[in-house]
Amino acid sequence: MSILTLADFLAAHPSDPRIVPPLVHVTEGTKLPEILEKGLLDPDHSTLAEEDKAVYLFVGKPAYLLKPKAHADFYDAPVVFIFSKKAYRKIDRIFPMDGGAFDAGRYSNILGSISRKDMEVPSTEGSVASLIDVFFGSVENYMRSRARSPDEIRKQFNILPTGFRVLSLAAAYSATRTETLDDRKATIEASSQTPVPLDKAFLAGIVLPEEWLSDFSVAQPLEAMGCIIETYELYPISRTHYQSELYRLSRTITRAIS
Repeated sequence: MSILTLADFLAAHPSDPRIVPPLVHVTEGTKLPEILEKGLLDPDHSTLAEEDKAVYLFVGKPAYLLKPKAHADFYDAPVVFIFSKKAYRKIDRIFPMDGGAFDAGRYSNILGSISRKDMEVPSTEGSVASLIDVFFGSVENYMRSRARSPDEIRKQFNILPTGFRVLSLAAAYSATRTETLDDRKATIEASSQTPVPLDKAFLAGIVLPEEWLSDFSVAQPLEAMGCIIETYELYPISRTHYQSELYRLSRTITRAIS
């Protein structure tokens, strides 16, 4: 009996790769000066799994959450890099959701014993487009994590019991968000084992705390790169409000370059 793989299912339902959103990378501000000095993201700058020696990015959304610090200041707050679609040329692995959370077993109550290998898909823009089109219906739904239910997927694509991997992914995407099931469950991950340059051909925009632009050594290279610069403010009353700002400002940039 042949079990339907996720890769085979997506191959049978191709979508227009031109719909894919840009790639984004989230890191803590303390790494920003070194990144700008090098002019690239290299595997050592990964905040997700440095031991993997890869640069980790998400499709469209700054879904990675930095661990909160009790006395955090602007330099600890997140910085988001938004890349042009040319950055897909650097990608050598696509995973349907946050791989770190998957490996930590955060989705095991939904995905059961399904392994990382079971969820592998080709590292192409076409795979990303099909994941978005099939499981979310549109880029806008994907950006807002509005996934289609397993029943919808089953009925539209006539999924048989041997297609349980497809249905399990639909269940994870559409599951109610909780503290452990955050937006990363519905955000496609991309990674590159080679450096991702921050030149004009690749870097489209950046979101960062406004304090950084008072430093010429930061402002000057960003201006030279010609990217869109969006800033956000931090207030003493709450250091966690910025997550919604990261989404809003990143979306402003992705819409401007699409």
